[in-house]
Amino acid sequence: MDDNSTNRLVLEGQLAGWRMKPEAVSDAQQGLDRCREEAAAGRPFDIAVLDMCMPDMNGLELAHQLSTDVALASTRIIMLTSTMNVDKAELVAAGVQEWLTKPVRSSEFYDRLMRLVAARPLAAPVVLPAIPVTISQPSRGLILVVEDNEVNQLVARSMVAKLGYEADVVADGSEAVAATAATEYAAVLMDCHMPVMDGFEATKAIRARHDGRRRLPVIAMTAGALDEDRERCLAAGMDDYLTKPVDVDKLERVLSRWIPETSKEGGGTVLDPARLETLRDLGPADGLGLLPAAAQAFRQDIQPSLEALRHALDNGSRDTFRHVAHKLKGAAANIGAARAARMCEELERSSSSGGPVDPALLAGLEAELGLVDKALDHALSVAS
Repeated sequence: MDDNSTNRLVLEGQLAGWRMKPEAVSDAQQGLDRCREEAAAGRPFDIAVLDMCMPDMNGLELAHQLSTDVALASTRIIMLTSTMNVDKAELVAAGVQEWLTKPVRSSEFYDRLMRLVAARPLAAPVVLPAIPVTISQPSRGLILVVEDNEVNQLVARSMVAKLGYEADVVADGSEAVAATAATEYAAVLMDCHMPVMDGFEATKAIRARHDGRRRLPVIAMTAGALDEDRERCLAAGMDDYLTKPVDVDKLERVLSRWIPETSKEGGGTVLDPARLETLRDLGPADGLGLLPAAAQAFRQDIQPSLEALRHALDNGSRDTFRHVAHKLKGAAANIGAARAARMCEELERSSSSGGPVDPALLAGLEAELGLVDKALDHALSVAS
């Protein structure tokens, strides 16, 4: 409940991104009416997010109306205020459980919402509807959006979702470093100028932490359009560059350049289950079979092969490039990494055509092999 349309848009985007079902209204009376209507229909809102400063009826008055209505007893209240000079005793007396000062950090807002959910009174047991058989298309990958401006966060998240990706959002570089250490992302969209830690320092920290692992694509987002801006981004370890305001078509081209596309033929499976089963059935009768040995041999070959491909590409050694790509294609197919094998085949074919080999193809293969490595870990843990 907020009379500011931009604030409502930002809040709706955040809540929807966290798999919640928000409903936004522009004034307190309308919000109170909607809460009562839904409660009367047996669907009370779980949480009410109130702005403190609204015309006609302010947030404190609205909170008091909500908290003293017996029909709305299960609705928890969080207050957002633009000033720190708020009497906490007044908030508590009005029935407010949580409050935050604007501008609200996404991570802190999420934490407070989760506290309210955890504190929600238990209702009678509910029989959940069966999950429908028809499911949405699998995500093209998980993107980390690093941006301190909440409107820009919303725009970036919306564009990423439109392109078929999922997104996590953090508000500064230090949060980005922590997020990439804890979660495997397909790519990072990095704002360059942020408080606490800017995008340049964050990228350097990410590169240092990911040393020896697959290279995580980091794509800069900056308002600067000068050559020196691009050079500074690349010098910090970023892989690509987008100028704000970011256009969705340009974003798609850049993401497609760095994130391997899920093949329709191979679906969303990184490793072929049938091939994994074959490897388990061969060799020792311990449930693992040849899978551990095959996985170890393949993993040992990944980095030397990628380095050989990069070296051959830099030196224009087409025969060497083609030979290494062909060898890696066979190894990938043997372990069940069908998408990686097809990407190797494309590199092999590209080097045989006589034209230049697109470095983006090699970057895509490197990213895919990172997914294969993670999938092998999972396959071995399941088998054991």
